[in-house]
Amino acid sequence: GEEAEESTDPDKAEGSEKVPTPEKEAKPDWYYEYTLVGVLVHSGTSDMGHYYSFIKDREPGHKAEWYRFDDTNVTPFSAEDLEEETFGGEHMVTTYDHIWRTHQTRSQPRLKNVYMLFYERTPPPTGGESSNIPPPPTTSDPSATAASTSAPSPAPMTTPPSSNVSLVGSSMHPGVAAISGIIPLPILRSIWEENARLSKDRQMLDPEYFTFMAEVL
Repeated sequence: GEEAEESTDPDKAEGSEKVPTPEKEAKPDWYYEYTLVGVLVHSGTSDMGHYYSFIKDREPGHKAEWYRFDDTNVTPFSAEDLEEETFGGEHMVTTYDHIWRTHQTRSQPRLKNVYMLFYERTPPPTGGESSNIPPPPTTSDPSATAASTSAPSPAPMTTPPSSNVSLVGSSMHPGVAAISGIIPLPILRSIWEENARLSKDRQMLDPEYFTFMAEVL
């Protein structure tokens, strides 16, 4: 007799049962709308530079104004200047040429570029027909809530990340103390040691260092 053809379809395999895939619940359009609230900028080149941020004030009762956070300097900033201040590209610069004794205009790269954007979901609309749209689903599992509230916070690190790197004597560096409960210790130690090696290499390979040592010796 004829041999039965072996089926390769997993849905038709013996003893198998196709499990229906649950349909994802459709969310209203406003659920996918986000507002730009922060911009992290890198000014410089691929091997050196400076970071600063533009952040939108979102405190209740405050005007939705933007501010520039540059180290300890916080100054007002106009969102209309975001394109010019963060999009990189090129711009025309006029400089005085001392050889030709004249002003010359030429194109130069703009070294300010966006490094990271921060968005915040737009609040759900109120009033009208849109008020009947259900809000986004939230977790209602009581066990998950209890676990999140009763779980002990990570203990702060009381010793330096590495015995090969001295932070500040026997005390913990303030920057490490601030993030010791957020970043796992192995990752924190790896980051600290990598930064220490980079700093050491940059100092050892600096031309001014070699010039100084040559003059001393």
